[in-house]
Amino acid sequence: MSALAGALLGVIGVFLPWAQLTSVGSLVAPTVTTVGVAGIRHWTGLAALVASGVAVLGALGAGMFEDAPSRRQAGAVAGLRRVLAVVAALIGFSQREAIATGGLPGGREALAFARDFAAEFNREFDLSIPPPRVGAGGGVFLTVAGGAAAAIGGLLVLRQEAPHRRGLRFGH
Repeated sequence: MSALAGALLGVIGVFLPWAQLTSVGSLVAPTVTTVGVAGIRHWTGLAALVASGVAVLGALGAGMFEDAPSRRQAGAVAGLRRVLAVVAALIGFSQREAIATGGLPGGREALAFARDFAAEFNREFDLSIPPPRVGAGGGVFLTVAGGAAAAIGGLLVLRQEAPHRRGLRFGH
């Protein structure tokens, strides 16, 4: 059951912010604006979604088979997908700047320009307005945690030998 729950958390995490872009603007008083970008908007999020989706199906399949070899095969297929989901999320974490700036006109170059402009502005006017910054969103952590939980649950499924388990009888 933890394999299924973890795989579902991985799916949910893809739709939550994987990267956050925070900037400070100042008309009269400093205004902090943070925009989150969902993992689904980047190739790493799409890869994690597909891998987590297959892991969900594998976890369901492992629960449906009565015989241990079939459960192990379904668990092994799902386990590989769980690992791929975690790897995709970790790559997404490392590429959070690309994720955050993917929808911006100018992308990373616009972010670099804004950082340089803020530094020059602060230097010129002796201010300390923070430059735009990119951080990780909670969704990427949820996807990694869900994938890890699903992998642990999958290992437990692979170790089960209970022939008395109820389920659909495939392969008889």
